[in-house]
Amino acid sequence: MLQVFPPLVLQKPSSKTKQRKHVEYLNKRLERWKLGKLQELISECEAIQSRLNKSAKNKKHSKKAFFRLMQKGQIKQALKGVDIANDIDRTNVITREIKPKLQVKHPKVEELKYSAITSIPETKIRMLALKT
Repeated sequence: MLQVFPPLVLQKPSSKTKQRKHVEYLNKRLERWKLGKLQELISECEAIQSRLNKSAKNKKHSKKAFFRLMQKGQIKQALKGVDIANDIDRTNVITREIKPKLQVKHPKVEELKYSAITSIPETKIRMLALKT
């Protein structure tokens, strides 16, 4: 039961609720837990999950997340999203045929060359460091 306790009690009712409401929900859930009303807790959490799952399947959000991760070079994370969502327009499950094509389009990052760092004058580095 201990493994079930945190997700049941700490679940946010929605992504837009404020901290004050979170505290109220936490107190109510702790009271239910103490009284042994586990079925009420589970029912509430199932209702929350069904609402969250519907909002999480927003295609626009999935596309934005995919493109943002690809631009950052976080290809592995982006591809996980494609595999999980698999409803992003014009995407497929990663197969043996698709994976090599993706690897060709997104080659591994090259090692940083030492000359790229040493060619910057020390005064410039110091000036830039002070600005941050």
